[in-house]
Amino acid sequence: MPSTLWKQTLSRLEQDNNEAEVTAWLRSLSAVESGTSLVLNAPNRFTKRKIESNYLSQIAEIAEFLTGQKYCISVKIGTVTNSGSNSGGNSVSRKANPNSRQTTPPNTKQPFGFEKLTSEYTFDQHVVGESNQLARYMAHRAAEEPGLRDHNPLFIYGDVGNGKTHLMQAAGHELIRRFPDKQIRYVRANNFVRHLVTLMKRKDSESIERFKNFYHELDVLLIDDIHHFAGADVSQQEFLHTFNALLEGNKQIIITSDRFFKEIQGVEDRLKSRLGQGIAIRVKPPELETRIAILESKAERRGVELDPEVSRFVAEKIYGSVRELEGALNQLIASHRFTNKGITISVVKQVLYDMLEFNARPIDIQTIVREVARFYRIRVDDILSNSRKANIARARHVAMVLSRNLTTHSLPRIARDIGGKNHTTVVHASKKIDGLLEKDSEFRTEFNTLKDILSS
Repeated sequence: MPSTLWKQTLSRLEQDNNEAEVTAWLRSLSAVESGTSLVLNAPNRFTKRKIESNYLSQIAEIAEFLTGQKYCISVKIGTVTNSGSNSGGNSVSRKANPNSRQTTPPNTKQPFGFEKLTSEYTFDQHVVGESNQLARYMAHRAAEEPGLRDHNPLFIYGDVGNGKTHLMQAAGHELIRRFPDKQIRYVRANNFVRHLVTLMKRKDSESIERFKNFYHELDVLLIDDIHHFAGADVSQQEFLHTFNALLEGNKQIIITSDRFFKEIQGVEDRLKSRLGQGIAIRVKPPELETRIAILESKAERRGVELDPEVSRFVAEKIYGSVRELEGALNQLIASHRFTNKGITISVVKQVLYDMLEFNARPIDIQTIVREVARFYRIRVDDILSNSRKANIARARHVAMVLSRNLTTHSLPRIARDIGGKNHTTVVHASKKIDGLLEKDSEFRTEFNTLKDILSS
């Protein structure tokens, strides 16, 4: 039967742990209790491992404190429906109100450029790691309490293929589940532009007015790839009106972009200013352990079990984005089903030969500087300059320390190639980075991710 004990235990865990960790890991669990046995159901293998390594003893202690009995706690992959049976579906099943306004009705064309949410882009199917933990937490918060000022608008940005759209749509699915009567819509920015321009070319004033009114009356707007507004002046103006109307009505807006809003060229300062009044969170490239978990989770959903050594090998070699990882996995699964051969490291080397060759570039100072510049979204010339801006100076120090760790070049050579005066510049950079690594966990994750990427 579904567990009352787990609800009580979760309440205690929420008091004793960081809110972001609770949302990312613990609230994704469901549970079944039988006698002195408590089975926790995790949405994927990565979450299962995280719970077992970080939280299992704490859960057991709380359960014993609450009941006075020792409980056998185990973790399995799956969820619990209202009937208490294990399944791979959503943990809560609700019947739709027949009188409610359906957000994504089946087999119905969406009006005004809107699109249906992708069925697999849910929180259950999202693999959380250090690179996306904060963004997931804020997306979940926006879905739980839409319209609050501390996450409205919510701006999620980062490189292509690292899961921004997945998080946005996961929030959309959760909003629909929690608030079936609200008008919740998802649109790509280029579809917004295309649809509005088409109506304006037709000079269809009645349809244009309906377009505006429909957007202004939404409860939640999810708009993807807002950088596509660049240069579309009329569409930007209309979107700004929509933006203002929704914010003034305390309606939730979630936006994605491939870059920080201040870096988007061709977008009006008024719109950038509006975006800046909410919260902006970057989804970073996944670190090695998250890449492994993503591979295993996606393979499992395709009915394929990867050997842990194969998962690690692929994750070490394919590090560009989640999309590249998925592409590599698709090739491996297609080969596996065509040849009926197991997926071994030898097979991986054959099937992904071109991809592995492309990624296996030699490590030199220039490569490190390019990768650091890409990671921190600044220009190579900035790192090589004398700029003392904090973000550029930090990136320069990171490039120097990684060059010291990953190449055999001398300190004077590293200093000369990365804009330093002499070898003492590199020594100073090392001290700075060592201090940050010791006291700043977020920076430590960034640095280790970069090191993983360059060492792969």
